[in-house]
Amino acid sequence: MTPHWSVMLPVYRPDSFFEEALGSVLSQAPGPDRMQITIVNDCPTDRDVEKRVRALGGDRVEFTTNERNLGLAANWNRCIELARGKWVHLLHHDDRVYPDFYQTLERTIAQHPEAGAAFCANDCIDLQGNPLPDEDRVLQPEEGILDDAVSRLSVANRVQCPAAVVARSTYEAVGKFDRRFLFAVDWEMWVRIAHQFPVLYQPKVLASYRVHPGSETSSLTRSGETVRDCFRAIDSFSRYLPRSKRRMLRRQAIEWASDMAYCKAHQLVNTGQVDWAMALFRPALSRELRPAAWRNAALIWRHAIRVTHRFVLPPLPILPQSWFRAR
Repeated sequence: MTPHWSVMLPVYRPDSFFEEALGSVLSQAPGPDRMQITIVNDCPTDRDVEKRVRALGGDRVEFTTNERNLGLAANWNRCIELARGKWVHLLHHDDRVYPDFYQTLERTIAQHPEAGAAFCANDCIDLQGNPLPDEDRVLQPEEGILDDAVSRLSVANRVQCPAAVVARSTYEAVGKFDRRFLFAVDWEMWVRIAHQFPVLYQPKVLASYRVHPGSETSSLTRSGETVRDCFRAIDSFSRYLPRSKRRMLRRQAIEWASDMAYCKAHQLVNTGQVDWAMALFRPALSRELRPAAWRNAALIWRHAIRVTHRFVLPPLPILPQSWFRAR
């Protein structure tokens, strides 16, 4: 019998949040005939993960280890390959879901069988699980099909993985996660799905995305790779955007990524990590025309000097000739 859900947890040296993530699933899990729960371990040398799984979930949780390290996107694709359920949920080992996550989304999906994916609102939490102040992540106030989904999902990455479930048939139709991307690998997928399928939305907060220094996202942020990856994703998914609005949507997406870079860079300066701040904001200036972006760069530079009491080189990029020709 095909289960309704496949809850897949891709892990690589999972930290102390792993038990909370898996526990949030087990606390509301129906039997294996309704929900597959599988851990896909991407670190062959880590022998302790299975012990932790068995201690918490016993035989209720399936466990598999890749023969070699695949990397983030490839391990997500491995999860999809192993999924047997009608709907697939990729849950990272440091995130969590609320007690009515699966029941609520299953009810929403049943009302709209034509949908290829379903998203819910999520909150962001810190190391202790406390909610963090964040921008409003609610895409629309009412439950149902997301209006103009491809346009709305393209201008900002406002859907986190723990808040997304996708029909296995949808993944089979649109293809795998693109291994070229790191930070924006999920964003590109959501736009690709919305281009081909109706997307459901549930405005109730049903999942938590954890923000902490040890996460993959934090590491990519400090190197500036988050911004460069966003720009690569925007270039890639632009072909899915409505032709009449493509230029406008691209500009809005680039501005969102640049604004994100400015906010993160300011936070890094506040903690004395000036070099990381400059590395983060520099790629944003290579794609921005707005005077506001250059004003933001000047503010970061001035703030860095004030915080560190030393001269810091401003994040001025070297612009290729193609930058001018493209505009």
